[in-house]
Amino acid sequence: NIYLLYHSLSNPHRESEKDLSYISPSSISSILAEKGVINTFRVDNPLNLALQIYNKKCHCLVVRLFDDERDRLTDSLITKFYLEQVIKGSDAIAKALEASCVVFAVEASFDIKKAEEKYQSHNYNFIKINSRKYPFGDKTQIIATFNKEAAKKRILEKLSFDDLFIDSSTAYDVYKAVFCSVPVISKMVTFTGNCLNSSCMLDVRIGTPISDVIKQIGGLVKRPSRVIVNGSFLGNALQSLDSPITKYTKFVRLNSTASITDSQIYSCINCGNCRSACPQKLLPDLLFANAQNYEQMPEFLSKTALLCTACGVCNCACPSRLPLNQTIEVLKNILQNKEAKNEKQ
Repeated sequence: NIYLLYHSLSNPHRESEKDLSYISPSSISSILAEKGVINTFRVDNPLNLALQIYNKKCHCLVVRLFDDERDRLTDSLITKFYLEQVIKGSDAIAKALEASCVVFAVEASFDIKKAEEKYQSHNYNFIKINSRKYPFGDKTQIIATFNKEAAKKRILEKLSFDDLFIDSSTAYDVYKAVFCSVPVISKMVTFTGNCLNSSCMLDVRIGTPISDVIKQIGGLVKRPSRVIVNGSFLGNALQSLDSPITKYTKFVRLNSTASITDSQIYSCINCGNCRSACPQKLLPDLLFANAQNYEQMPEFLSKTALLCTACGVCNCACPSRLPLNQTIEVLKNILQNKEAKNEKQ
């Protein structure tokens, strides 16, 4: 597939671009809230960025400059064409957080040496993430990779789950909001699939029906049976092309009948596929039964849900199409809330 980029914002606001040194940390947070910037580091769980900064418990900012799924190329393309804007957006968030360090997680093909030479006056840390095997680019992998490198280089800073993690798309929206006073009224979205002549990334106005976008890029070559939004592992399937682009949309795939499998949900057949596939070696079927049927489990077993990285592999491995990942996430949130209450007491 050939990926095309429509440069609707190569930087038309350069002449009127604001100077970050004259913007206070509190003002940045207010701008992000006013402009409606959302953190899409996890496409299945987008968060209000201004609220994350307001409730900050972190001392480091982590920016992932690539996509955490193979078929979703939006963040990687934004990094390729708009790296300068992504860096400036990251600077704005770091200032709002009063972060002690900024970490950029990059793919193996990224030229770290060139980036370090260009931004040597900044306190940036670039780390390469192994993306040969899914899941990759999640918090667990980034934290482990950075802390291992920090120990080797005797860097005092260490990452934790309390630090703020964002992606290229979020940093780009921050740039537009803070430096150019542009609200989040459009999103960079990658369109692909065997129903299209070619794949492309477009800057699409929020609220535009997917069907209208398809017309603008040459129409369909096959009739789609499924519209997949935001990736095969962590995304959702839509039944209609009339669904609109939202501020959470980063990727749209249109599949024909030949590539569609059964989507009916069945009862668990105890095949064990989810256990074999889980990168964390958890027992997704038992955790699912515990959350769904209120079955009693030993505390040590139920607490293994806290180790779940929500990669979605168990969902893909399950022949019964059970919502294992989503259910474990609910159980995980319940356990985390209980732990938080116990700490307060």
